[in-house]
Amino acid sequence: MSFFKKFIKRGDAITVEHDQPSTLTSNNTSYEHHQQNGHQKTTLIPTASHSVSEADFSFSTLAICSDRKVEKVSDIAPPIHLSTTYSMDSDVSDGMIYSRVHNKTRSRLEAVIANLEGSNDFKSVTFSSGQAATSTLLFTLRPKRIFKRMVENSEGGSSEDEAGYAGTKDSMATLRAFANFYCGLVKKELLPKIPITMDEEGKKVDEIIEDHVMKVVDLRKIEEEVDMEQVMQKQDLSSNSKGLYKGDVIWLETPLNPTCDLTDIEYYVKIAHQMGALVVVDSTFASPALQQPLMIGADFALHSTTKFMGGHSDCLGGCVTTKSNGYASSLKSNRSILGCVMGNLEAYLLLRSLRTLQVRVLHQSQTAEVVAKWLQSQIGNEETNMQVIRVHYPNLEPFSEQDTTEKKKLSNYEICQKQMNGKGPGILSFELKTVEGSRTLPTLLEIIEHATSLGGVESCIDYRHQWDKSTSSTLLRLSIGLESPKDLIADLKTALLKL
Repeated sequence: MSFFKKFIKRGDAITVEHDQPSTLTSNNTSYEHHQQNGHQKTTLIPTASHSVSEADFSFSTLAICSDRKVEKVSDIAPPIHLSTTYSMDSDVSDGMIYSRVHNKTRSRLEAVIANLEGSNDFKSVTFSSGQAATSTLLFTLRPKRIFKRMVENSEGGSSEDEAGYAGTKDSMATLRAFANFYCGLVKKELLPKIPITMDEEGKKVDEIIEDHVMKVVDLRKIEEEVDMEQVMQKQDLSSNSKGLYKGDVIWLETPLNPTCDLTDIEYYVKIAHQMGALVVVDSTFASPALQQPLMIGADFALHSTTKFMGGHSDCLGGCVTTKSNGYASSLKSNRSILGCVMGNLEAYLLLRSLRTLQVRVLHQSQTAEVVAKWLQSQIGNEETNMQVIRVHYPNLEPFSEQDTTEKKKLSNYEICQKQMNGKGPGILSFELKTVEGSRTLPTLLEIIEHATSLGGVESCIDYRHQWDKSTSSTLLRLSIGLESPKDLIADLKTALLKL
């Protein structure tokens, strides 16, 4: 019924074919029944009392319509506003003064992103790149501690290397070095007066624990202490906090670059919010078409829009979306101060790309699963010289039941069903049996491009170890485009046989 309601409110009659008589009822809709070719047909005719409401629109409709209120123009395609400055009246309170601060093309884009993240009430702020979005968010929050996933060592424990996108590590390291240097210039007795973060209303928080030195802390310290059952049953966790305080940040990258491991957002949100900590989710590998972190309770959703949201490998960009007006205002202010605004043409290209986001990402997701399953079938298979030894993709069912422990942790597959509606990302990774084979394979492919980055309409493969030494030296990351899965598999098979 809900599917039809969304379109009834558009004011069009809808004809539905079915084998059984319709049982649909509504106080505001009349129905005409007739027979055609042996099937019962029902025509739904909405009354004039219905009004259009964005709250009832589906994801694909919001991608098309949710920016129309930003400016009233007759153009079907939104205009590109190129002007760097604006003519002013005596009253400049509307804010249209200078394009580093405001631009209508960018405003339209941000309205669409906010809606795609789940609500017209959310606030999205765009940036010149994903790296700029990450750095500005860190600069705005200035957390004392960032809890983040670390790379697993050979024994299954944590190493000292941070897991995930290398650019995020660089941003955190740079800000950490700056914060620690600054602390060295200030007398210790003055440190408690230095604001280290801002609350959701944009007010300064002066709480400082021990010192002001920014630290990246292993996320497992939380996992080791807090049982998932306690979290889901909403038990008091205050006795288990052990260093998680107001102003701390839990930084989740899910799916994780490059292994596509998933993290249960709800689990960490429930812990963080009991302690007054904040949750940032880098959802670049999923895009809003597969995962909406704010709807799960996260405080910030971060994307490199260069990837799946842009989808055409032709425009750099990034965005941060939040429920808080205070944080959104701070992000915009810092964006202007740091000068990392998205260009007008890039904003237009990204807005254009978002119109087709759902269509593209769902296709890429389906193809990625087909390719991942084929690669999994090649493990130990002589058909491809037994080159493939491991496949990383969250929507593959595990070979065996996960061990049950006192502190049960959901598998990637279980999180994918829960958090991403059973749809994996349009990207996967796999490992070959030798380093030489992993280095060579990308050069042997015909359809799949040997290139870094991801999320575009063309499939790309990347040997990640050359950029990030914390990743496996035999791992290849494969971003799936819009090509036929049959052709991609044939390309991979041909290349594997040449090794």
